[in-house]
Amino acid sequence: MRQMCDWCRLLYRYRGELDLRILESRIKRAGLMSEWKAFGTLAVEYMGMPVEAMLLYSEDKKWSKKAEKIVAFFILKGGKWQRFKDTFRVGSIFPLNTLRFLPGILLGVNWLKIKERIFKR
Repeated sequence: MRQMCDWCRLLYRYRGELDLRILESRIKRAGLMSEWKAFGTLAVEYMGMPVEAMLLYSEDKKWSKKAEKIVAFFILKGGKWQRFKDTFRVGSIFPLNTLRFLPGILLGVNWLKIKERIFKR
C-alpha cells in the first residue's frame, strides 16, 4: 500500500508536467499497460485518487474487476506473501504478461534490464 500511495502522490504532484505520450510509450514498451490501468483503477476507486490526476485512466469494467482481484488477493491478504502461489494469483489477473515474465519471476531475473543491456535501448 505504501508503494501505491507513493505512486499516486508522484502522479498527483507532477500531473501537469508529465508528457503523456512519452509515459504511454514507455509503459507500452515495458509491456505493462494492463497493470497500469488496473492499478490506476484501484487508486481511483479504492484510494480516492482524482480521476484527472490518474494518467491513462480507463473506466472500463474489466479494470474494475482486476482492481477488485488485486485488493482481494494481495492487499486484504495481510502480508502473507508466498512466491509461487502469488505468481499464479497474478497470472489469474494478468495472464499474458505473467507468461511473458514468468521465467524472470521464477529465476529472480529482471528480463527488462537484460533486454535493455543487450539491445542498448
